[in-house]
Amino acid sequence: MRSGRAASRSRARGRRWRDVAETTLGLIIVGAKRILPLGQHVREGGWRESSAWPSREVSSSVIGLVGASSVGRHVLDLLRPFRTTVLLYDPFVSTEEAARLGVAKVELAELVRRADIVSLHAPAVPSTYHMLSRALLQEMQDDAVLINTARGALIDEPALIDELRKGRFFAFLDVTDPEPPALDSPLRSLPNVVVTPHLAGCITDCTRMGEMAVEELRRFFAGEPPLHPITPDQFGRIG
Repeated sequence: MRSGRAASRSRARGRRWRDVAETTLGLIIVGAKRILPLGQHVREGGWRESSAWPSREVSSSVIGLVGASSVGRHVLDLLRPFRTTVLLYDPFVSTEEAARLGVAKVELAELVRRADIVSLHAPAVPSTYHMLSRALLQEMQDDAVLINTARGALIDEPALIDELRKGRFFAFLDVTDPEPPALDSPLRSLPNVVVTPHLAGCITDCTRMGEMAVEELRRFFAGEPPLHPITPDQFGRIG
């Protein structure tokens, strides 16, 4: 029998991933359009002669999602109206399931080589520690965008800093390792990275999470199945 705590946790997670996915979509759009570097360029007196030009549409970008987690799947749902090409790396998703999701299942190395935008949606577990390694970061396209709204430990941060210093691509990091980054961390000063203070989930209005937790508890005590169950086979895949 599932405990009340597990039921409430599963329901609360459902709302949290929606907030994170919506933030991720915003970063995908801002990254594809290169709004931040171009905005700064115009502020400094320039126009379209910037090395960040041209910007691009989401629909013409190849999006690489690392992890078909609840967040990752909701990001995929939000991307459907754009009719973009989506690559997926997730060892727990079969080729058949990927086809049903409308994505191309690829290995991580292929994803980072092909994707214009790489977005991380994997949990922090031993098997994902520094999964975006130095070698893989070096394989990322010039002018690509890296988005991490998952966990900082997924990225080899010193290696990321080395690549960012080359000015090859742009990164949006809502999470870092450690968190927050040290005051003298280059992540706070490099022009091609934006670090936000772990705000992708709910900030001022977390009532939805509370409502979901209460609903899951109601369902538990009423003998009804949870809406967002967490099963034992998922324990090694969620963080």
